[in-house]
Amino acid sequence: MLLQFSLFVFTILSLFSIAILFFSSSYRSKDYYSRLENRARSTAQLLLNVDEVSADLLRIIDKNTLSLYNENLRIYQEDSTMVYANIADSTVSAKLHLIPVIVQKKRLEYHDGEREGLGLLVVNKGENYIIFVSAWDKYGLSKIKNLKIVLVIGFVFSLVTTVFFGFVFAMRALRPISNVINQVKTITINNLNQRVNEGNRKDEIAQMAITFNEMLQRIEDAFILQREFVAHAAHELRTPFTVMVTELDYTLMQERDKEKYKEVIKSISRELKKLSKLSNGLLDLARISFEKSPADFKMVRLDEMLIEAYQHALSIRPNSEIELNLDQMPDDENHLRLYGNEQLLSISFNNLIDNACKFSENKKVVIKLFSDNQFVNVDIIDRGIGIHSQDLSKIFQPFYRGQNTQFIAGYGIGLALTKKIVELHGGQVTVVSELGKGASFRISFPIVF
Repeated sequence: MLLQFSLFVFTILSLFSIAILFFSSSYRSKDYYSRLENRARSTAQLLLNVDEVSADLLRIIDKNTLSLYNENLRIYQEDSTMVYANIADSTVSAKLHLIPVIVQKKRLEYHDGEREGLGLLVVNKGENYIIFVSAWDKYGLSKIKNLKIVLVIGFVFSLVTTVFFGFVFAMRALRPISNVINQVKTITINNLNQRVNEGNRKDEIAQMAITFNEMLQRIEDAFILQREFVAHAAHELRTPFTVMVTELDYTLMQERDKEKYKEVIKSISRELKKLSKLSNGLLDLARISFEKSPADFKMVRLDEMLIEAYQHALSIRPNSEIELNLDQMPDDENHLRLYGNEQLLSISFNNLIDNACKFSENKKVVIKLFSDNQFVNVDIIDRGIGIHSQDLSKIFQPFYRGQNTQFIAGYGIGLALTKKIVELHGGQVTVVSELGKGASFRISFPIVF
């Protein structure tokens, strides 16, 4: 990162310095050629248009006036005849071969070693005169040279200073990240409750630490849930096995009559059915938890599924009073369509209806189907024992059972399984309950048609 930043600064400083040098040199050159042209035209004006000024007088004037450094000025006719030279014995080479070019272009800039020269065509009284003027811009070139030195020194100083302070600030900026990394390295499965220092909770590093802590909290919750799940599952599976082993060992201790053996077999059969139900629930819960892809999804109708769930509930709980209310069913049948897994959805409806019957003490259970602008809803309402307020936030956890359900058979898997199935279909499950007055569960699916 520091290397990239240094290269970026190096490029900017280089372009900035080159631009300054280029434009300064360009300005000096244009300004100097403009001075050469003014010098040439003023000299030609005096010599060719003022009769009182002769060549000798003009040389005297040139020597006593401020002229360009090491200036050499010559005026020729078109046939290369010299009309005037400000220095008679000048060693500066004549550029007579340039006369045809100057006549054609009327103005020509050229270099003669360190000297800069200008060839200029002047027409006076119908005759063509070619003026060659050249000089050495000693002071201008000296300024450019000094500018180069200043730019090089400034460039090196700026680059070194930028890299140094960039390194210092980078270390200071990265120190919180290094601290976060060092803290993260100390977090293992044995201390997931440890958190990263969140600093001032305002800058980007603090936001990263906050996000990481939130992730740690979710991981810790998942581990706790997993441990509780394994512990509850082991306990629930151990109980029927213990009962069956005890029954069998006791029976084998001595000879029994036929009726006694039948009772033992019936008892073991009951325990095996409980074990089968528990195992199926655990398998369904595990499958829903890990298989998120809707591989077996198809278009289903909620009203038809509710009717099937209603009939199934009547068959297994004939003593329960169950009412299916479809009076508020949506008129648009598309609102009843859902892309989902029919078997899984049946499990979720059956679980809620069975729980309502089980905890309502044979009181009336109502099933409603209706929709609003965004969702199609299924309400399952009972008038049973209700749910304690402290249990409402936990009833969807696997194996969790409410404080007032100790004497009612169950394993605490149904609601957890129902919630996962509904969420897999993009819906949500909510519950409203008051202790002693029943509970109302609502399944809501978004309307997509």
